[in-house]
Amino acid sequence: MPEKTTDDWQHTWHYLQQGLGNKWALHVLQVLAADSHGFGELEQEIDGISETMLSRRLSDLTEKGFIEKSTLPTTPPRTLYQLTAAGERVATFLKEMEQITAIAETPDGAQLIFET
Repeated sequence: MPEKTTDDWQHTWHYLQQGLGNKWALHVLQVLAADSHGFGELEQEIDGISETMLSRRLSDLTEKGFIEKSTLPTTPPRTLYQLTAAGERVATFLKEMEQITAIAETPDGAQLIFET
């Protein structure tokens, strides 16, 4: 197996930043980690996001493979967004980061993080 070069890891981090570094992307993933949601439900759950920005983030995250869109055969048709396997992995990581942040915010948090 070839050894990873500096360019390889930089490419990986650049891709992650492009896919997840946009404002609101992590918010969308966090909400979808709980359950699939329609557009209106996402807009209600994420304080401060505009319809335009939500639409852009959903398109970006779908294009990058973190979420998928499905249309239910109802009248009128209902569109749902849900995490893909890659999105679920990212959501798990985000949950772990929340736990680390909670620990780090305690008076001896940094010490606890690095002792374990």
